[in-house]
Amino acid sequence: MKPALLEQLTATAAKIEMIAIDCITASRGVQLRQSRDPDAVARYAEAYRAGEAMPPVVIFQEGPDADAVYHLADGHH
Repeated sequence: MKPALLEQLTATAAKIEMIAIDCITASRGVQLRQSRDPDAVARYAEAYRAGEAMPPVVIFQEGPDADAVYHLADGHH
């Protein structure tokens, strides 16, 4: 798949919205990484300390809106 097409599909399929952190579950069952990447953690920590905005994380919704469970699927660096 060409990068431009992938970007277009991602942009149309994803939406950014605010979700209360206490509504999000962080389960190892949905995490793809086997271990943390210390270099990525250091880069994010440095950026956070410098006051840079963090990128949004990927969250999957399970169930209809009223009874939704939100699963953290990204950010396991």
